[in-house]
Amino acid sequence: MEIYERNINASVSREGAELIRTKASLLDLNHNMRVEIKVRVADRTIVEARGEMTKTPFKICGRTADFVENLVGLKIERGVLKKLSGL
Repeated sequence: MEIYERNINASVSREGAELIRTKASLLDLNHNMRVEIKVRVADRTIVEARGEMTKTPFKICGRTADFVENLVGLKIERGVLKKLSGL
């Protein structure tokens, strides 16, 4: 008997020769979140980032989307996950 399901979808598209845009969404019984990030290809730097949570069970969950904007300026390279945990 299935009692829980979570769907995560992602798409990646080019915006000219210089930029890549990623869009991701998470949807489950309690959450609905969307994240969009634009990366400059030449130096792998995040130049735009925004997040939105339209459904959350607790207020603290909704605050997660606020941190997405802190990704701007972050370079996607070795050690990026450690940097992310400090944001």
